[in-house]
Amino acid sequence: PYHGEALKVTADVEVEGSIEIKILDRKNSILAERELNQTATDKLVLEDLQIKSDEIRLEFTVRSAKLFSFVLESNGSKKDSGESGER
Repeated sequence: PYHGEALKVTADVEVEGSIEIKILDRKNSILAERELNQTATDKLVLEDLQIKSDEIRLEFTVRSAKLFSFVLESNGSKKDSGESGER
C-alpha cells in the first residue's frame, strides 16, 4: 500500500531536457504530477502527499535525460527504489 511517501529522484537532465513524473492509481488516474528540468541528486520531487492507495504506478517520461534512480521515503526510511539506464 502507498501512504503518501515522498519521492526522490537522481537524474542527469540536458538543456531542453525533462523528466515528467506521475503517480497513477489502478485506473490510470493521475494522483500527483511533477516535472524535473535540471540535473539532480536525491531531489525531493513529491512530498507530503495526502494520498493513500492500495496500488499505485509510477510513470517517468524521459526526454534528453538519464534517470539513474528513484526512492520512496517515509519519515527518512527508504520504502522502495528502482534504477534505470539511459533512455
